[in-house]
Amino acid sequence: MKFQMTRSIVENRGVNYTFTNVATGRNASTFIPVTELTGTPYDASLKMLDNALLNLGAIVEKNSAEYQPASLMSHNRAAVEFSTVSAAFKSTQRAGLIEADGTRKDWAERTAIEPANFGTAAIRARGVAKFDATPDGQRPTLLSVMREQELAGIMEVGALDDLPPEVAQQARERYASLRGIRVSGIQADHTQRPTDTAPLLSGPDVASAQRAAKASFDQLKQRSENIGFVEKALNEVISVVETCCDLHRPQAYRLLTTGSIDVVE
Repeated sequence: MKFQMTRSIVENRGVNYTFTNVATGRNASTFIPVTELTGTPYDASLKMLDNALLNLGAIVEKNSAEYQPASLMSHNRAAVEFSTVSAAFKSTQRAGLIEADGTRKDWAERTAIEPANFGTAAIRARGVAKFDATPDGQRPTLLSVMREQELAGIMEVGALDDLPPEVAQQARERYASLRGIRVSGIQADHTQRPTDTAPLLSGPDVASAQRAAKASFDQLKQRSENIGFVEKALNEVISVVETCCDLHRPQAYRLLTTGSIDVVE
């Protein structure tokens, strides 16, 4: 039984590994976005995972040349830890769990709806009435220009749930950006300054503050996308271990995270 590993570089993104059981044709691939996620919380652990998979490939290829099929898989299973794949997997997993928790809390904070007070209750009610009176096809345009408290009212009554997901998400993101400007006080950092054509120009630069809030929100969205990239890579690494060690998926995951293939029900 022979195993083969191939490694290819995807420019500006990362590396792709394919592990193949030549005898059976079974194979598994994983893409490690090591270049794409440089400078993120995954930087060190993904580099470690890249090196570990390179080590694993060399070991399983060597094992397949030295051991008979009856003992090959036990040696390959030992290689998962010896090659540091298990350590790199757990390190990347920890980083992903921390980021997932952080982005979830950040998103919840940005989209939180405070209880209405005397001043905001009327604005929210008017927003809901305006939304209800608008034809379905015009609602996306309406939502794109609504104020924070109008959007809060619509979200509060669950009206976004009946809209197409992309429209509802855009409305939530607009609300989060507007709320972020108010809560963070970012507007104070963005004021208009006199110019050669408006020497007395002053006051808040709303457009600049909105751009800054959008940039902050775009960073949060990128963090969420990165979580998806990393989770996909980890899922693929589990598949690689399945293939190299002839295991069922729950066993492969247990081997990576505990060093044992015994699955606890």
